[in-house]
Amino acid sequence: MLPIYQVNIKTPSNSSATALLTPTPALGIHQYAKDDPGNTLLVDFENHLHRLNISTLIIRYCIAELLRFLQWFIQTVDEEVKVERITPSVIQRYEKHLLKVDDLGTSNRKMQKKALSIITNWAGSKQIQNKPSTHTKYYAVNRQNHKWLNQEQQTHLFHAIEKDVHLSKKRYPRRWITRQRDASLVIFMLQTGLRLTETVSLQNCDVHLSMHQGNVSIRHGKTSRHRVVPLNDKAYRTMQEWYTVRPPSKFLWTVANGIHDQALSGRAVQRILNRYAKAANINNLTPIVCRHTFARNLVSSGVRLEEAAALLGLSSLDAIRAYIPHGESSTC
Repeated sequence: MLPIYQVNIKTPSNSSATALLTPTPALGIHQYAKDDPGNTLLVDFENHLHRLNISTLIIRYCIAELLRFLQWFIQTVDEEVKVERITPSVIQRYEKHLLKVDDLGTSNRKMQKKALSIITNWAGSKQIQNKPSTHTKYYAVNRQNHKWLNQEQQTHLFHAIEKDVHLSKKRYPRRWITRQRDASLVIFMLQTGLRLTETVSLQNCDVHLSMHQGNVSIRHGKTSRHRVVPLNDKAYRTMQEWYTVRPPSKFLWTVANGIHDQALSGRAVQRILNRYAKAANINNLTPIVCRHTFARNLVSSGVRLEEAAALLGLSSLDAIRAYIPHGESSTC
């Protein structure tokens, strides 16, 4: 029994939708509660929701949706519920199931999609965190060596990128795809925190886009450990737009009008960053600044240090602590 998670969600008058969106002990969670009497998975998910700074209604809806998913998982997949089994492919199967049984309006369908996206990203972050790794290293990090963009600079940069793509479609009808490539590259770096070498070596098979979420696999990182970074909404939309126009190539970003299948060089990436930095009136925009900006945004949004370190492919928590605002603390 999970009495603390028996939430009530306002739903349409449709009785079937109401029954589905209001978890009760009849949902079949008894076995899960028996296997996990402390509700550790559910408690961790609720804590994750509170760190996202979302409304109470969304929090309650996400918990309700997770309970529905657990019911479906137990009855359909017929396996013990573990976070590593909550994969994007399983969530996609669950979404197809919901399309058959749910008769929801547009607004409720959007809320449902948002909840499933949050569940997928949470499960992905837990899977990264739970992967075996070497012992954590600790060393002193000079905070002054870490440069990042503040929120105002990020806003100006995104505006400059959007304006550049818009104007290029009018000015360069045959070459604007190159500008779309540049825009997707820079936004991707800011929203994933990948190193320059990791970014330019990405291939098509490394990016996975499903119906409502996606992730990127890093197999050629600085360390030997493979990691998976979930794509947030901005990165997901950017990659969708790029995939609709990108030329055939095994690399995600390739040279313009290249005869050979060749990835962008580090110098080419820096030239792209310089052009956008000039348009946005930003000094010294480099790939490492993009990475530090992503790290700063993670910590500022309340992501745990272990999760942030895993997403960035770091083995040192001290390296992440450099991004904590002065006077604040973050739990480990």
